[in-house]
Amino acid sequence: MSGQYFQADWYYSTSALFAMLILLALFALPARVIQKRHGYPVWTLVFCLVPYMGPYILLWAFATSEPRKIEEDLS
Repeated sequence: MSGQYFQADWYYSTSALFAMLILLALFALPARVIQKRHGYPVWTLVFCLVPYMGPYILLWAFATSEPRKIEEDLS
């Protein structure tokens, strides 16, 4: 009987892991494009790993900041 519970727990934990990876990809890929366009270092994507609020904070910060890369190219 305990084998059935183990299999069910394994299934739910695996599906939860896949769901988390999909959500991470949904937030990390657009954040990477915005981050690259603005010229920020790659380590700023660590904020995508913060549960729930990290991706929103990161995207908000990039959306409201001035692009660094364009300013460097113009000067």
